Amino acid sequence: MRPKIIMHNTISLDGSLTNFCVNMELHYRILGTFNADAHLIGSNTAKSGLDLFLDTIPPETPKNKEPPKPQLTDIRPLWILIDSHAQMYNLLHIFRQYEFCKDVIVLITSKTPAKYSEYLTSRHYHIIRSGTQHVNLNQALEILHKHYHINTIVTDTGHTLNSILLRQGLLDEISLIINPVIVGQNQLNVFKTLSQSIQPNQLHLLKSTPLENNSIHLHYEIIKNQMDGISS
Repeated sequence: MRPKIIMHNTISLDGSLTNFCVNMELHYRILGTFNADAHLIGSNTAKSGLDLFLDTIPPETPKNKEPPKPQLTDIRPLWILIDSHAQMYNLLHIFRQYEFCKDVIVLITSKTPAKYSEYLTSRHYHIIRSGTQHVNLNQALEILHKHYHINTIVTDTGHTLNSILLRQGLLDEISLIINPVIVGQNQLNVFKTLSQSIQPNQLHLLKSTPLENNSIHLHYEIIKNQMDGISS
């Protein structure tokens, strides 16, 4: 078995992830209603987020080199980072400092640089190694369910991971906040890297909720018999 995965994004009316103003409070308020056990993030999105929101990288403290002590009352989600190419080397301590993150699990491959593996091990990060050139997401998800008891994952990452998850049949639900704006030629489509050869995916509407400022929240379930089950 694997966890249920919900993709959550705020997009423009013409499907763009960028070049318009996102109401982050609303975005994360709705994301929080899914009560996910973990958040799944691609390393590209994680690194670009740090570049966007931080003027300087805070230093790593001795406390950040140790895993947080487990607390039964801690209901914060784990953060799962896909990082086979070591983009988050010397940066993961920022997530341990983040108040909404319980701790970090890093997904890597057999080809991930040894220096990065040593960095992760020395700081006691949870590591799941699967795949060779790319992380075998299906295998990693089964491990997350079996060994970390993760049942629900939310991802609000970029178009690359969205497309991979959909193409491999790993998405179960899609949650979209539609902003009443049209971006036009500068749009970065929510499924930009999805192959044109994939079969159309049928969706079942679970909920449609009007929001403030003429936005709307659409929540769909993906009908699985249409999926293209390509492995990584």
